[in-house]
Amino acid sequence: MDKTHTVKARIHYGSRSLDLTIPANLVKKYNIKPGDIFKVNIEEKPEVVVISYSRIFENE
Repeated sequence: MDKTHTVKARIHYGSRSLDLTIPANLVKKYNIKPGDIFKVNIEEKPEVVVISYSRIFENE
């Protein structure tokens, strides 16, 4: 069974954006680096919003 990861939306100081932190073990497992670019995908379902990210650029 896969481990469940949770994140908390936090204030992005100086803007109206919010930050979500990628857990360290996922950063390591998927080799996610600062500067990688992700496309945000939103799917609205009854009583839930699904937000997913697709990496479209890997920073070297």
